Amino acid sequence: MTTLDILNVFVEFPGNLLFFLLVIALSQGSLFLAFGHRSRFPFDQATRRYVVAATGLVILWLIMLGAAILTRFSALEAEAYMPPMERLAHAITLLILAWCFLSADFHRWQNRSNLLVFGAAFVLVLLYINSARGWLSVYAEGMAFNATDAAQLWSGLTAALASFCALLAILNTKHVVDTPLKVLFFLVFIIGNGWDLYQLSDSNIEGNYLGAARLAYLAGLILLPVIIYRLSIALLEHSLVEVVLAASQPSPALAQSPQSALTPVEGEVDALLAAPSSWNFSASPVPSDRRHLLSAIGIMLETGGGASVPDQIVQAALETLQVEICALLRFQENSYADVIAGYDRVAEQSLSGVSLNLNEQPTLREAAARREQTILFPEYHAEELKDLFRRLSIPANSGVYAQPLAVEGDLVALILVAMPYRQADLSPEELESLRDIGYVAANLLAWSYDAASSKAMTEKGMIDQIASRGDGTTIDRDALSAYRLELETSLESVRDRSGRLARQIVELKQQQEEQHIRLLDALAEGENGQDSAQRLNATFDEQAQLRESFEAGARALLDAETLLRVLGADNAEA
Repeated sequence: MTTLDILNVFVEFPGNLLFFLLVIALSQGSLFLAFGHRSRFPFDQATRRYVVAATGLVILWLIMLGAAILTRFSALEAEAYMPPMERLAHAITLLILAWCFLSADFHRWQNRSNLLVFGAAFVLVLLYINSARGWLSVYAEGMAFNATDAAQLWSGLTAALASFCALLAILNTKHVVDTPLKVLFFLVFIIGNGWDLYQLSDSNIEGNYLGAARLAYLAGLILLPVIIYRLSIALLEHSLVEVVLAASQPSPALAQSPQSALTPVEGEVDALLAAPSSWNFSASPVPSDRRHLLSAIGIMLETGGGASVPDQIVQAALETLQVEICALLRFQENSYADVIAGYDRVAEQSLSGVSLNLNEQPTLREAAARREQTILFPEYHAEELKDLFRRLSIPANSGVYAQPLAVEGDLVALILVAMPYRQADLSPEELESLRDIGYVAANLLAWSYDAASSKAMTEKGMIDQIASRGDGTTIDRDALSAYRLELETSLESVRDRSGRLARQIVELKQQQEEQHIRLLDALAEGENGQDSAQRLNATFDEQAQLRESFEAGARALLDAETLLRVLGADNAEA
């Protein structure tokens, strides 16, 4: 048996039937494995991508199976339709799995890769339509698809696509998990299709199908469940580390007595169940110290000195949880979030005025959508944390705890806390305190927004009411003339009184000079000092009364002149 016969083992019956059965079995096994992994980690982005990729792979080969059955029980010939369709299936499979392998762990590619894979799939479908039409136009009984130029085109295209994907995986080794295994997957496709392309160029392959391409395809599908299994094991190991760390921390409920440690109290929460996880927070919460919550509420309500409610919420989180940084985000409709309040206790600087692009923060966006507490770990969210700390101008890096602030299902804001300088983590009790602070802060922040909105609406209503009153005012000309005549009469009396006051002031000055002279004489004589003091006090009182009378008359005169000017302006307009 030659080498070529070994490579063509899946071309002739019963090898071709075994090939289809193994492909369907491996694709469905990968799908079930991904679904099982998804049930344990429902919020993991990588798991979601593997489920989508495996589902697409199963649907693709179900379509191939349906086409084969259709040609079996109809007048259609399988050789007229299946050869170009199988080439398309190989290329689409490579495209889907490359999209999954390269973007599941690399968050920066998650949004951009979706458009890229749809565009590439559309191009492949157009190429298939062109190849199928060309093959049908020249097809005759006994003619081989491998003898056409389309066979070389598809083999070269598949090998080039696999080479490009392998190069991308190598260049992004630090962002892609299990890079060697994924590069091996692409390498298998390169070798199989490259060998077939070499044989086609020498016209050494007859028939409609390629044995080396099928063998490489089957070998690549064997690696798919292995990659999914390794991902599942890695995440389970990480969860186990979290559980061990949570169990190693002493619990106040368990430290009361040795008997209580052996006999669980009804309603008591096991520390293992309350271990923090970045994927699932459905475990029962641990009991938290309510005194810290009362202290946080007191800090939030302390709005004196011009402090705003968001600043007080940040201060309450910093003081209660003893974290190093805290930021309060408010989400916008254009996929951005603004830091409305924040503070770095180590650098002693404000973090407000920063804007985050939510396309670069898919974990925070999902946490806000689910309204659930989330943790960003450096091991699994390195790119998101790097972008976050870069925008906050913080040189260090660590895990970040995100708590959405929601009222009756409506998202108000999202609070972030972290300890990047100490590289420390929050305990389960502190996580529960953060959840309590988020509940109180959400209601307080919502009340402040409602109060500001109500105040703005009230001021607008008052302005509209004054404007409407001004528009509906009518002036009675006769009453206005009579009132003006009365004011002019009053003004004349005020002017007379002002003249009298001026004369009284002159007389007062003369009396003051005379009293001053008499006072000096009395003091010079040295007698009747008490009578002189009394007369001096009486003189001062009289001067004060005259001064007050003069000031009142001056104010009345000013008011009368102002009214006359206003009435004169109204008559001029009339």
